[in-house]
Formats: sequence, C-alpha cells, structure tokens
Amino acid sequence: MRSRRILFVIASAQALAAPPAPSLYVVGCGVLGRATCRLWREQHPDAVIIGETASTASHAELERLGATPATRSARGTQKCANVLFCAPPSAYGDAEYAAEVAEAARACWDGAGSFLMASSGGVFAEDGGGVVDEAGGTLETPRALKLLGAERAAIEAGGAVVRLAGLYTRDRGAHAYWYKRGTVEARGDGSLLNFLHYDDAAAFAKRALEARVADEVLLAADGSPRTRSGTVEAVARHPEFRDLVPPTFVVGETPPRRGPAGGGRVYDCSRSASRVGGWAPAFSSLDAFFARDAEGPAEVADRLP
Repeated sequence: MRSRRILFVIASAQALAAPPAPSLYVVGCGVLGRATCRLWREQHPDAVIIGETASTASHAELERLGATPATRSARGTQKCANVLFCAPPSAYGDAEYAAEVAEAARACWDGAGSFLMASSGGVFAEDGGGVVDEAGGTLETPRALKLLGAERAAIEAGGAVVRLAGLYTRDRGAHAYWYKRGTVEARGDGSLLNFLHYDDAAAFAKRALEARVADEVLLAADGSPRTRSGTVEAVARHPEFRDLVPPTFVVGETPPRRGPAGGGRVYDCSRSASRVGGWAPAFSSLDAFFARDAEGPAEVADRLP
C-alpha cells in the first residue's frame, strides 16, 4: 500500500512539473492557417490553439480541428507563446498591413515562443531564370514594398519571416486561376514558377515556430520549378482536369520587361530547410502531388526527410 502511495506521489509530481503544451495563435486562419492548426494539434494534443478569422464562416471547421475560433474584435483577450501571421495583404492598405503585423505581435504574442509572418517569394527581383535564396535582391513595386514593410515589422517585433512559393491544393492556386480564365496573358514556356503545397507550407511554418527562428528571412518551396505549360501538363493528368479545356498562354507584341514575359527564378531553400531542422516537402513537385492525389485524397504529415 505504501509503495502505491509513493508511486502516486511521484506520478503527481511529474505531472505538475511537466511544462504546458506550447500554445498557438494564427492570425488570418485560412487554408494555410487551418493546415498549421491541424499539424499543431496532432503534435501537441493539449495545446491551446486560437484561429483568428475575418468572419465566422470557417469557425465550425476550426472547431473540428480542435482550435478555438476568434475574430479580430476579440484580439488581445488571450496571448499565445507562438503566433503565425498569415493574413493576406489584399485585406489591408499599403501602410495598414505593416501596422497590422506589429499589432498582432503586440496583442497576440506573449514572447515565450516564436512569431512568424508568412510572406511571398514574389518580392524577389530575379526574373531571368537565375537561382535565388533568402538573401536575393528585391523589387520596388508597390506590392513588393507593401510586403517588405510588413516583413520589417515582423523582424522588428522579434519575429521571423518565411517567403513562400506559389501555394496550391488540387483546386486552389495558379493552375485553378488559369483554367478559370481560359486565356492567360503570360508566357507559357521558358518562365519558371516555384510551387509549394499548402500542407507542406504548414509543416514548414510549424517547424520554424518550434525552432524559435527569429530576426531572419526564410524561404520555402518544393524545389521543382515549372513553366506554366509544364504546370498545366502535370495538372491535366488528374481525373478532375483531364476532360477540361486547358488554358492558353499568349504574350502581346510589347511584353513587359519582367513578370509574365520574364524567365522567372529558381528558389534555393537548402539553408532554410536546414535551419528549421531538416524539413523536406512531402510533395517534391506538382507532378508528385497530382499523381498521388489521382489515386485518392493525399494528406501530408509533418515528417523528417
């Protein structure tokens, strides 16, 4: 009897000494945010997870994922150790976006873990097919400056930034937009685009938060850039797209100096992958995802390479 009491006391003491599960607050809890919530819940079953959205439309889905839904009006009532900011820049004015990042860091983050802002590789200036990494030169277009200003706000708050390649799922991303448009004013061949599945982006974000990366810019892509035509070829093999009319790419007589008519770029994410503990995408290319998804719904687990 005495030995049982001793074991009970030891077990109780260990339970009391166990650190609390790391909490997570996601600002702008859309597709990327919800995927991150799912991975976080799988890794940390007892963690507090809050998903902030602009409306209540996805709150039932957040609850199903084990997250507490919230709107911006409730911000500041509870802070978390880790914050992922992935609200889209399109929802804010040029100066408002950076201010919103700073406000999120102040109101949602308790400073115990990490603050990570999801940005875009679209800020890079390279457009001749060359290789760029985290330190690549950036543009001075209004869109790029808006993102770069928000990135600076994240860094100044003690956080980090991850510039993501073009995100996609089976039904979301550049390919879905092209199929919807039918005719796209852009170069089909020779212009390289970089991609990353939403779930792989979530796995990277989770790793970066857990690694407590700070004061850095990271870069994440699947490592297999494709031309627009190559992208459509990969997508068209999927049963959902096989019978659809593929988009047509056209370039005008006086194409722009960069962008749709340029050569694109190739992302080198090797340093960032190592920085967050050896991350590798579950889907190494668009071809790999659409081939796997054609066999049945493909799900991504956070995993080591």
